[in-house]
Amino acid sequence: MTIRNKVKQSSSEEAELLAPISADPGFIVECDSCFTNLTRAVRIRCADPVCEGSSIDICADCFRQGKEFGRHKAGHAYRVIEKHYTPVLDEDWTGD
Repeated sequence: MTIRNKVKQSSSEEAELLAPISADPGFIVECDSCFTNLTRAVRIRCADPVCEGSSIDICADCFRQGKEFGRHKAGHAYRVIEKHYTPVLDEDWTGD
């Protein structure tokens, strides 16, 4: 997964990068094959132990084409990651 941040993070903020991406709207998630913006799109995350440490995210088009790059191979296990957004209106939200 490629994450770009609009503001340069200090070393003390590096631990925060491990928090869910949806907590910070300044992040952009890109396909690790074609670099398409996946921030608000369904994406495929490689679940193979070989790729887990590098969080490989792939767009649906590259996944359908069986793209392979680096250690990632087309036959690896995967997870579907739903659209990345935080809803503005929620039934539990009270506005207080």
